[in-house]
Parts: sequence; C-alpha cells; structure tokens
Amino acid sequence: MFRKLIPLAIAIALGVTGAGGRGDDKKVESDPNATFTIKLRQEQAGDKREASVTETSRAEVTLADKTSKQKDEKRFVCIEHIIDMPAKATKPTKLTREYKTAQKFDEKANAFKATSYEGKTVTIEKKGTAYEFTVEGKKLELPDSVDFNNEFNKGNKDRIEAMLPKKAVKVGESWPIDPEAVKSLGSEIPFDATKSKMTGKLTGAYTKDGKQWGIIAFDFDLVVASPEKAKQSVSGTIKINGTLDAVIDGTASEGTMKTTIKMNVISKEGGGELKIVADMTQEKTIKTVK
Repeated sequence: MFRKLIPLAIAIALGVTGAGGRGDDKKVESDPNATFTIKLRQEQAGDKREASVTETSRAEVTLADKTSKQKDEKRFVCIEHIIDMPAKATKPTKLTREYKTAQKFDEKANAFKATSYEGKTVTIEKKGTAYEFTVEGKKLELPDSVDFNNEFNKGNKDRIEAMLPKKAVKVGESWPIDPEAVKSLGSEIPFDATKSKMTGKLTGAYTKDGKQWGIIAFDFDLVVASPEKAKQSVSGTIKINGTLDAVIDGTASEGTMKTTIKMNVISKEGGGELKIVADMTQEKTIKTVK
C-alpha cells in the first residue's frame, strides 16, 4: 500500500510544468482587484529544460505486531529534451534525459549511491501502449526502471491543469478541486470523495522578466475508504500540501513545485491487519535551457 502512494505524489508534484525561483527584479502585484487567468504552458516538441528533483519518504509498517521502518531518498538533475509531442497528448511520446545527477540513498552504506544511468542519457519512448526506457541502446532494467515506470506508465494521466480554476481569480481567492481530477491522475489509493476536501488558492502574484508569475497552494485532505464489495478493507487519511511558484500566463514552463504528504492508513484482509504511517517531501525545479 505504501508503494501505491508514490504514483499519486508523482502525479501531483512531477506532473506540473514549472520551476525557477523569484529574482530581485520581481514586481509584486499590488492591485487587490486584479484577477488572473491561470494557464500553465504545455510541453512542446523541441523544448529543452533543466529539471532538479529531490525526494524523501519515510514509513513505519506494522504487521502482526511487528514494526519495520523504511526510508527512501533520491536526488536527480537532468537536461530534458522533448522530441515528439503529439497534438492534444498529455505526455510526450519521445524524450531524452541527460542525467548530471541520479542518486539514491543506500541505508546499508549510509550514503547516496549513483544509479546505473548517472552521467548518461535515458531515452524514454512510447512503443504501442507502454513506454520503454533505454540507455545507450540497452533496456533499463530493475530497479532503476521503477521510477520511470511510475511516472510514465502509471499516474499523471490528465496532468495538473484539471486542478486549476475555470475562471480568473484574485490573489487570496480559493476554489474547490473536483475529486475526479485527483482520481484521473492515476492514484491507486481509494478515497471517499464526499468526505474528502480538496482546494486550490492563489496566494501571490508578481511579474518577472516580462512574465506573469503566481504562487498557488494546493490542499488535499483525503479520507481513505474501500470501494463497495472490496475484499480488502482500507481506512485512514492522507494529507497533501503543495505550493507551485511558476509562470502562470502560459508563456514559459518555469517554476518550483514543493509537496509534502502525510499518510496514516490501515488495511485489513482476512484476519490480518497492516498499518502504515508515512510521510514524503518532494521538490522539483525546472528552468528553460536555450
């Protein structure tokens, strides 16, 4: 169950086109009546950008009164080049990522270790109904292919645009997020839409280098519940907070997305009970490369 949370986190955190930080030349919006139509720029063939991602997750898993602890840390820096992006597609069908850094924390060694593709270029291409991942013409094997498979073959179907407001909003204005927008991202975690609360809010706006930037906060309080007639009983809560500081006028895919997730879930099946308490933090920054 803990691993099933990861596609949801990736969908929300990595599905955003954004990055960069605010510079000293920013001009903060001072008109309290100003409204903003939020539009994130979609990926296009030929786009080239630098992506930096850090991710930390920790979990306590209790089964049959025995508790084990899990820890996962990752850090990546790559130059991503979009090669093929069909019209109306939600994801590129071919792209490359040239990894400057691709490391995961090894608990036994108590240190970060490079993956097999650090310093190399990964080609990501859709073949038929699924994506394949290769390095120097060779298929990327487990365990290094897991993250790519979660990102491209599982979640992130409709992207974060479905969570944006349908009309122009003022700074400080909130809007409800349709539960179906969250479900469409590919999460395998069942939640009760009638008891869960999902909102977005524009918390700030400013201009920088002639572009309109905005700061958007996402707040998800998900009540986990098993679907009807499910063999497995699942209950608990998942709390997700995200902040997107990005260009919101559709002119550039730059910004930073920060996400935190806290999870407390109990799964029962037959006579057994599995309890998971977990938290995850993730930050992704994207900058345009010329």
